[in-house]
Amino acid sequence: QTSQNSPESIPILFECPNQAVRVDVEDSEPDYSLSSSWTKGYHVFILLHGLGSSHANMIKIVNHIALVCENAEFVLPRGVNGDKSGQSLRASGKIIANEIIEYLDLHYNDEDIARISFISHSLGGVIARAVIPRLRKYHSKFYTFCSLATPHLGILTDNPLLKLGLWVFNLLKNSRSITELRLEDEADIEDSCLFELSEQRCFEYFEHVYLFSADSDYFSPSYSTRIQVGEEDLPNKETLYKMARNMFSN
Repeated sequence: QTSQNSPESIPILFECPNQAVRVDVEDSEPDYSLSSSWTKGYHVFILLHGLGSSHANMIKIVNHIALVCENAEFVLPRGVNGDKSGQSLRASGKIIANEIIEYLDLHYNDEDIARISFISHSLGGVIARAVIPRLRKYHSKFYTFCSLATPHLGILTDNPLLKLGLWVFNLLKNSRSITELRLEDEADIEDSCLFELSEQRCFEYFEHVYLFSADSDYFSPSYSTRIQVGEEDLPNKETLYKMARNMFSN
């Protein structure tokens, strides 16, 4: 009998080299083995955390992937830990890109790396999109982009409690990134950081793109995390449509 928090009790589905590995809670002896035919290099996972947290918050995801991907290597950038995640998205993207390039160049030869995937949470997903254009030398190796509750279209809401919460947070932390997520960094939204970021090439480099949302997440609205502008009444809706079209055409 396994404990509630043991690896055997947690459903896992990750696409790994040459093989999708599924671990069901009913399996008494789950098989974590991988295809032995995958010997051409490492699958490097770059994990980016959310606002106000640190690289340590992504350790559980690292542990799950390590169980099923024997060729996995992990990069957990520290350049925007804690309050540093409140700086501008452009600045964060530059810092993290430089950190990733320095780490990969130091620890791997080009032929060592077969695939590079990004897994990010919340603000980290937007920072990842700011990072990707700066990693030109690795674009041919990009494999999967996965974001968890990331407000790709920003946070535009008429919810008074959420607006108050964001205002108070910004007042206390003086967070430039929150101002940019609210699309309030420029008078014209189409001059904003997020809109400009939507015009940069990103998703086209990846074989797989996964955008996960949660309806119970009031900080990252589902329309924004899924880049799926629906029928709901949203401020500046036409601009959101433009941003969504930009991202899926680049």
